[in-house]
Amino acid sequence: LAPIINSDIQSTTGHMAAIFINFGLLMISSLIIFFYNKRQLQITICYVIIIGWLILTAMILFCPFVVKSDSITVIERKFLPIVFCALAVLMAFLAIRNIKKDIELIKSADRIR
Repeated sequence: LAPIINSDIQSTTGHMAAIFINFGLLMISSLIIFFYNKRQLQITICYVIIIGWLILTAMILFCPFVVKSDSITVIERKFLPIVFCALAVLMAFLAIRNIKKDIELIKSADRIR
């Protein structure tokens, strides 16, 4: 679907905040890969990422992102962004679980020595 460019539709500050939160979470998620030697820090950052995605999900559900005039009708489809946010939260939980498994594996290898 092509976006409709119209001067009667204006973005809100909530929309701009959601864009910055989304960009920040994506950057943190990408950079966390390089902290492989600091596993506890990775787990902490994963919890922060989960909280951030939950905040972004609440913003998508409850904040209006456009201001419209009476003559313009804006159809909002919120299903796909919610699915992506849910997948991001699920992936962060899976990352936490696998990091904890890695910590246990390292601890068991240290006991053998």
